[in-house]
Amino acid sequence: MASIHPGRCLLTVTTLVALAVAGCAEADADIPSGTPSPPTPSPPAGHAWVIFGPDTVTAELAETPGTQSQGLKGREALSADTGMLFVFQDESIRWFWMQDTLIPLDIAFLDRTFTIVDIQQMEPLSEHTHESARPAMFALEVVQGYHEARGIRVGDRPRVVFGRR
Repeated sequence: MASIHPGRCLLTVTTLVALAVAGCAEADADIPSGTPSPPTPSPPAGHAWVIFGPDTVTAELAETPGTQSQGLKGREALSADTGMLFVFQDESIRWFWMQDTLIPLDIAFLDRTFTIVDIQQMEPLSEHTHESARPAMFALEVVQGYHEARGIRVGDRPRVVFGRR
């Protein structure tokens, strides 16, 4: 068996590291200074991405009393990866109902840190009010069964990315 001289081993490792660093420096030299970095992806204006691990909901924003009152009323379909995110100015107990809403929905109430504090299922055309179990600043409406199918529970915290305004 051949033996390795400790001095040669150190020299070889040092040489390899130096070559790797030099190669990276040459690659960076091809990028002109002052070149803007590519834009960070973001949802379209008036929308947000609500990201639960590998799953993302592209949600329309309901931020005004008018858009919040309209909600998803009158819609006949909603794809599994879309929804509506209601954005309020403060945390409070929230009430929702399904009058004139034709699609069965899940509603997740979220606090100011985007932690889910309650999830409920809502039936179409019902005038039954759904009250959040705890104060919420956001409410996410998606097709019924969305949360259960993905194992999303109270206490989970999605990442939320708002579109440019």
